[in-house]
Amino acid sequence: MTAKELMRAPLACRPGTDVATAARMMSYGNCGFLAVVGPDDLVVGSITEHDVAATLGAQHVTAADLRVEEVMSSSVPTCRTEDTVEDLLAVVGDAGPHCFVVTDPVGRLRGILPAEVLARAARSAAGR
Repeated sequence: MTAKELMRAPLACRPGTDVATAARMMSYGNCGFLAVVGPDDLVVGSITEHDVAATLGAQHVTAADLRVEEVMSSSVPTCRTEDTVEDLLAVVGDAGPHCFVVTDPVGRLRGILPAEVLARAARSAAGR
């Protein structure tokens, strides 16, 4: 099985999006993770519920006053659409990412692959 077969539709925002909007997107999408994309949908980072909570807890500003680019991580766990479950399990290890951003060979956003979906696919493959 490949990342393309397992991935979900991507939830994404732009670096200039305000954090309040990003938090609403995560809430409505029932996902604690957004990919951050720049021009041509190239992945430039990610933002998580933890990023939002940690920043708002440490600063005396509202989420509407912050931009995603001030909170996001530019280090993003990515995989390619053609990567297999086995390839990704080798990367995940014991403390791997909670979610992969699935990109095409150029780096454009194509989907997201939550770790629980990857784990379920691995269990299913092992049970065959």
